[in-house]
Amino acid sequence: MDLIRVRRSVRTYDPRPLEAELRTEIEEALRQSQPTVFNNPVRLQLVDKDYAADSGIRLGTYGLIKNARSFVAGAVQTGEKCCVDFGYVMEKIILFLTGKGLGTCWLGGTLTRGRFAKAVDLQQNEELPAATPVGFPAARKSLRERLLRLGVRPSRRKPWKQLFFEEDFVTPLTEGSAGQYA
Repeated sequence: MDLIRVRRSVRTYDPRPLEAELRTEIEEALRQSQPTVFNNPVRLQLVDKDYAADSGIRLGTYGLIKNARSFVAGAVQTGEKCCVDFGYVMEKIILFLTGKGLGTCWLGGTLTRGRFAKAVDLQQNEELPAATPVGFPAARKSLRERLLRLGVRPSRRKPWKQLFFEEDFVTPLTEGSAGQYA
């Protein structure tokens, strides 16, 4: 719960690479990220921008991410509720990375999907719903990030009754019904 409260999207990174020991910890966490809720296989991979470039793949984020050297990208086997499973596993990894003092930022529509698909060797029966940069947050946010945060106001959250529902998407979940999860 503490990691959920402190986690914030990071779009500006210190350009230093991840140390070997930290990379090993991340790769182990990625291997152990299963099982999923609905049993759709999810495959997450740590991808280095330099390695991808050496392989002829130029990973891109349309200029929204600055100085990221590594990404976690993944694939989920196409199936019922496959994106729910992907989101569950990816968020678990994002919270793990937050606990290591690393920055992340969910990227869905702002990544060069075809290039990331090549980097993770996306198969015919798989989807690539999202990726995240991984790295050390920069001491100072870029001007673009500061302007973006002003526009989207990420610290301003929707009211409880618009976010959480019970049984269907019409009946709001009350905080009392949520118990300890409130």
